[in-house]
Amino acid sequence: MREGEDVLMYTILPIEEVMEGWDEFEPHYVEVRRGSITMVVEPLRFGQGRIIRIISSNPSTHLDPQLQPGCLISLVP
Repeated sequence: MREGEDVLMYTILPIEEVMEGWDEFEPHYVEVRRGSITMVVEPLRFGQGRIIRIISSNPSTHLDPQLQPGCLISLVP
């Protein structure tokens, strides 16, 4: 969830239980460069990473289905 985004959630659980641990989550992101494409990636296990954001001025880069946010990529060169 990005800062400034609102979320609406219906639940029977107390808000304290739902929100428990949200303020302690600190993701670790790294910038990875592949050719002319810079990506913000969340490192996972076994040399894999999840794409968080694509940084490119080329519109076709953002349309590549293998480079969409949420996709897994190899971090091993």
